[in-house]
Amino acid sequence: MKNISIAVTSMLFAAISLLTGCAKLNPKFEDSLNNAIMAKTGDFENCYTAALKKNPETKGDMQLKLEFEPNAKKAKSASIVATKIKDAGMKKCVVAVAQTVETVELPGTWVDGKYTLEFTAK
Repeated sequence: MKNISIAVTSMLFAAISLLTGCAKLNPKFEDSLNNAIMAKTGDFENCYTAALKKNPETKGDMQLKLEFEPNAKKAKSASIVATKIKDAGMKKCVVAVAQTVETVELPGTWVDGKYTLEFTAK
């Protein structure tokens, strides 16, 4: 079996307070979200392992988008906004895992977070 590597990079983190002018992002939320995503690395690896069984050449990046409501610790939505990985099952699995990400901290405002998951097998 190949060694699997998953790198997670925060690309964009935007607090959106369009309608709530006075709402502020909880300063602890970004770290809480990063930790919650890193805690799911094993689950993301399981998605990748299943894809490798079908096609050992599978590799690449997935840009993942997570949206949070101000008073929610769990993402309102999760989606893949960009990837060259073709495996539909892997993409579905990654989104399903992302939808289970739960933070310790509340964001305090609407949040749109984008992360890049880099999947490689050596």
